[in-house]
Amino acid sequence: MKTVEVSDLMTKLRAYLRDVRQGEVIVVLDGMTPVARLTPVESGGDVFISEPTRPLPQLKELRPVRLREKVDLVEILRESRDVR
Repeated sequence: MKTVEVSDLMTKLRAYLRDVRQGEVIVVLDGMTPVARLTPVESGGDVFISEPTRPLPQLKELRPVRLREKVDLVEILRESRDVR
C-alpha cells in the first residue's frame, strides 16, 4: 500500500492510476490525515454504467431551474466542509 499527498496525486494522477490498475492500493493524505483510498475495481463489482434515458438533443432542451432567492454556493460548500 502506498500513501500520497493530495498535491502530488493531482500532479501525477495518471501514474498513480496506472499503479491502481496494476493492483496497488493508494491512500490519499491531506497533511497527515488519510482522506481517501484508491483501490482497483474488481471485475463484476458494483460499478454499473447505464445508457442515457434521453437522447442528447432532448437533454439540451431542458430549462434551468430558477431559484427564488440568491444562494451563495461557495458559502454552502465552506459550511459543509466545516462540519466534517
